[in-house]
Amino acid sequence: MSLQMKRLQSLFPSETGFRFVSFSVDPERDTPEVLASYADRYEAEKGRWFFLTGPGEEINRILREFFLSPVEEPAMHSVRFILVDGEGRIRGYYDSSDSGSINQLIHDATILIKQTKVGQA
Repeated sequence: MSLQMKRLQSLFPSETGFRFVSFSVDPERDTPEVLASYADRYEAEKGRWFFLTGPGEEINRILREFFLSPVEEPAMHSVRFILVDGEGRIRGYYDSSDSGSINQLIHDATILIKQTKVGQA
């Protein structure tokens, strides 16, 4: 997933306004220091690609809002990327392990960029 996210980061430069967020599914082990090391390993742009963790109940609240499985069910760990617009609306779910799904994400994100530019004009 992180390799795909790294690729997406390179396809959508910072001027597009895109942000990338990775949530820990193991908040007990994924301390901020561990996540910082992970971010460095994948060349995550600081201030643009965020690796988040926190108390399990808070992570679960966020996962529920995105219709994903709770952290207590690691076998159900989602491999989906979620495209969210600037208003916080979910625009789509994409399987990070499927190249066709990633291509659809790139297409949909490109359309979202165009729509955002038109809305700002």
